[in-house]
Amino acid sequence: MPLAAPGSHTRGREGPSAEEAKDRETRMFDVQREELIWGDRKLVLETGKVARQADGAVIATYGETSVLATVVSAKEPKAGIDFLPLTVNYQERAY
Repeated sequence: MPLAAPGSHTRGREGPSAEEAKDRETRMFDVQREELIWGDRKLVLETGKVARQADGAVIATYGETSVLATVVSAKEPKAGIDFLPLTVNYQERAY
C-alpha cells in the first residue's frame, strides 16, 4: 500500500478540485517580507517560507539573531473551557 502525502487523504473523494488546488498553492507560497530599521540594526519579519503546516509562522531576524515563532490552533473551541490553554516550547541553539 503506497503512502499518501500529508493532506492528500482521499476518503470518498477523488482529490481536491482544480479550484481548491490552485487556492492551496496560492496560500502555500504566499511569502511576505517586511524590513525596517530598529535601533541601529535591520529587523526582518518573514512569513510563508517555513512551517507551512502551522496555522501561522514568522521568522524574525534582528542582526545575527533569528527566532521562529509558530502557532497552531484548534478549528473549534473545546466545550467547558473558559480559558486559553497555552503551551510554549523553547529551544535555544548557538552555532
